[in-house]
Amino acid sequence: MGRQRGYDVSGGRSTSAPRPPVPSCVGSAAPARETAGIRFFTHAAQALAVNPPHPADFPVLARIKHLGIVPGRDFDAERFDADALAEIEAGADAARQAILGSPSAFGTEANGWRTSVDNMGVYGNSYFKRAVIAAGGLGANTPEDAVHPVLAVDADSAPVVGENDYILHVDADALPPADAFWSITMYDAEGFQAANAIDRFALGDRDPLACNADGSLDIHISHRSPGAERQTNWLPASLGPLGITMRLYAPRPEALDGRWAPPPVRRI
Repeated sequence: MGRQRGYDVSGGRSTSAPRPPVPSCVGSAAPARETAGIRFFTHAAQALAVNPPHPADFPVLARIKHLGIVPGRDFDAERFDADALAEIEAGADAARQAILGSPSAFGTEANGWRTSVDNMGVYGNSYFKRAVIAAGGLGANTPEDAVHPVLAVDADSAPVVGENDYILHVDADALPPADAFWSITMYDAEGFQAANAIDRFALGDRDPLACNADGSLDIHISHRSPGAERQTNWLPASLGPLGITMRLYAPRPEALDGRWAPPPVRRI
């Protein structure tokens, strides 16, 4: 059986009929009164018209109707004067900053990792948390499906950067408790996977990891190779701030109730 090497997302072209022209926005001018906040409320009203709110959303709908956001109606920015528009924009900007600045504070901290299980994947009326998750990764699994500890600091409470070398030591009786699989993925400061010499972006129990004589495991995290004898357990890092995420799919109860946490990442 051949190995699939990738996907084509170009949207295959038909030879029987030409594709319709793509509308161009070049040269179009935005309304004079449009701001980021007004643009958001306009799109929100349009979304509510297409996707009716859940009955549980009506308490918040009663609050935002004073802004003119009512299911089935277009948002009318012309009803506000300049001062009101400035207040709307300031509020939208404050919300944006709060959303983008809060992921690092979510969850419970242990050994430098933060793990969030409350309301993950099923948010109910936790609109703020849903917005934070959507901003960071579009969506999230429920904890019963997967948990994602995120490394915040090293064992000395210092930021984790690619200029340093680290080791993640896991005792034999403390391996990530997952019935499906576990992995550790490396991201750069922008949340992307960075190119490295061996094209490796994650390590986990599906890889041929080399355990120590006592059954424990050492993951080497560094920009430079730790040497040929340790390369099997090397997770390459880019330079600058690092984003390291552990994933446990089908986690066992101890990963959900706090009895187990990832061990600290130590600088060496």
